[in-house]
Amino acid sequence: MRKIEHYNYICKNFFSIMTIKSKIICISFVLFVSIFATAQIRFEKGFFIDNSNTKIECLIKNEDWKNNPRHFLYKLNENEDAISIRLSEVRKFEIYNSSIYVRAQVDVNTNTSTGNKLRYSEKLSLSQKDVFLKVLVDGKSNLYLYQDANTRHFYYSLDDTIELLEYVQYINGKNQIMTNENFKSQLWNNLKCDHINMATIRSLSYDEKQLIKFMTAYNTCMNELNYTYKKEQEKRKFHLSVRPGLNFNQANLDTPGSNQSILRDFDFDNELSIRFGVELEYVLPFNKNKWALIIEPTYQYYKTDKRVNNTPNSFFENLTTATIDYSSIEIPIGIRHYSYLNTNSSLFFNFSVFFDLSFNSKIEYLNATYKSDTSTNLSFGVGYRYKSKYSIEGRWHSKRELLNTFQFESSKYSNVAVIFGYTIF
Repeated sequence: MRKIEHYNYICKNFFSIMTIKSKIICISFVLFVSIFATAQIRFEKGFFIDNSNTKIECLIKNEDWKNNPRHFLYKLNENEDAISIRLSEVRKFEIYNSSIYVRAQVDVNTNTSTGNKLRYSEKLSLSQKDVFLKVLVDGKSNLYLYQDANTRHFYYSLDDTIELLEYVQYINGKNQIMTNENFKSQLWNNLKCDHINMATIRSLSYDEKQLIKFMTAYNTCMNELNYTYKKEQEKRKFHLSVRPGLNFNQANLDTPGSNQSILRDFDFDNELSIRFGVELEYVLPFNKNKWALIIEPTYQYYKTDKRVNNTPNSFFENLTTATIDYSSIEIPIGIRHYSYLNTNSSLFFNFSVFFDLSFNSKIEYLNATYKSDTSTNLSFGVGYRYKSKYSIEGRWHSKRELLNTFQFESSKYSNVAVIFGYTIF
């Protein structure tokens, strides 16, 4: 229900500036979301252990967390409402065939590796914190990951004591960026095995894939390997789609009156035109592939004319034809969010900034020709995708100024689009 309220809130705030066509599209998609909203939240089989050491089998919402969670949602069965449970209430939880998290109080390094914020000391700045650690390897020695918005660090345990694997970048006295890689000494001194030599340790990077490989090899050597985290096979990150569609175009013109101070304005006729775009989508590698960056170069045009009375306050009409001939390549750059309905269907929501390259576009009125120079504008789109191949989207655009360099003249262009998509790969 929260998602339905969210989408209704978006439409409500846009309604005051939407055209009738825009409102129809928004209402249609809100109704569509309302029908399928209950299918958008996917819960998977798992369990958690509470503070009384009771194991509770349940369904857990798998959000494929980029940052280690502080809470999660679970259901005791499919028909019950979701319950939120906090870090302080859970000792361990697992989503079968996906991920394992354990609660621990550990030292968190507050040093940052951002270049302009590095400290002038190789010593770690530590503070104790209760967190969920993600289990990467379980065996005689365990490997864990902790990540939040500011830091990403690995931990290991031997004999149940969890320690930070020390790594930090810093600036020395010569303003050079240096690295404290003490984690290599920790591993060499504490994890002895016939198959691990100094060359192996020296070649290690402070990297999830390499550390998992190392810790798996150590536990295999010790004949005590229970679990190794394996990422789901990554889907193709880049997608290319062809995106033809229809534009419902609108524009007006404000021009100076005879005394160069009174602006006269009128609306051109609404016109339906064809648009054609090619979209490149990059799927971000977290949160179950729900977020993506998009760019969609698109050819569009709008051409129409209108008979205008130049003397509206006179008894005699003085009709003049005003024409607009506007074509361009639009380059929207934006972000997309997916809400999965089932394995074949998903809704998506776009927000984009539009850059426009106009082709000899012009407006002619009263023997004057105004060469088009356009401004940027914004768009909001809602769509449906089927089998990751076929899609349909309704998109609303904010008004775009066509005469951006003129001091007195102004022409506002806006449109609503219905876009059909076919994903090539």
